[in-house]
Amino acid sequence: MSDSNLPPYPGATPGPGEQPPAAPGQPGGPAPYGATPPPPAGQQAFGTTPPTDPYAAQQPYGAPQQPYGQQPYGQQPYGGAPQGYAAPANPFDVGPAFSYGWERFKTNAGVFIGGMIAWVAGVGIVFAILSAMLLGSASAAATSDAGGLGLFAAGFGFGFFVLLTLTGVLVLLASAGLTNAALVVTRTGRVSFGDFFKIPNLVQVLLVSLLVGFASGIVSFTGVGPIVVAFFAVFALHFAIDKGMSAIDAIKASINIAKSNVGPVAILVIVAAIVASVGSVVIVGSLITAPIAMLATAFCYRRAIGEQPV
Repeated sequence: MSDSNLPPYPGATPGPGEQPPAAPGQPGGPAPYGATPPPPAGQQAFGTTPPTDPYAAQQPYGAPQQPYGQQPYGQQPYGGAPQGYAAPANPFDVGPAFSYGWERFKTNAGVFIGGMIAWVAGVGIVFAILSAMLLGSASAAATSDAGGLGLFAAGFGFGFFVLLTLTGVLVLLASAGLTNAALVVTRTGRVSFGDFFKIPNLVQVLLVSLLVGFASGIVSFTGVGPIVVAFFAVFALHFAIDKGMSAIDAIKASINIAKSNVGPVAILVIVAAIVASVGSVVIVGSLITAPIAMLATAFCYRRAIGEQPV
């Protein structure tokens, strides 16, 4: 008895109604001798290139993605902190600012004290010379006739105005020189004696000082007016010296930072003023406290514009 489901024996004669088997290599026939048999259904043939998976190049679901707005590695967003430094949570943190000022002052104490003494001595000498000239002229005029005395009185008043103006300009230059020295420290960690007398962008720096001084004078009758002016102009000199801005642009930049950080800037201005004034109790105390306050302010300026003090 034979099973009709079994394939015929090779070389056997097909029965009635049966088709003869296909020859080797033909469709439906066995593979030729030595040939690689076809793979099972649903599998890839050995040695062939698998078809491209349209989803293979896509990011797997749930994989971490780059946050929106993040810059590629090695690039720094405009105004951001330099690579390798964490952005400050509060650029006007008074504690780190004055700690920085104290540490940098200790490193450069001799240069800071020498630079301040040089400015104080220079302003004092100029004021003394001009005052002596005015007083000598007044003494000579006192022995002259009444007409000459009246004419000299008018000249003395003008000379005294010139004396105060020139002294005021020298004080502004001294403040700018100390600010430049503090900025140099925040860039390099060190300062030289010459940095106290190098004032970049000199004309615009003087304009900033004159405009801020003029504004303070106008509102001085209010009592708190000069404090408000100092609040908004706290970084005006820094922008003019460090970034070479015009006087108006420097003042605008300082105002923008102050408006965006009202509380922290107010604390900085108040504490810096207190620290600087505390030194006046002792004759030589200001030679220490004033540089510390200026270094702390320069530190906050650097952090406010996204730069890291050295």
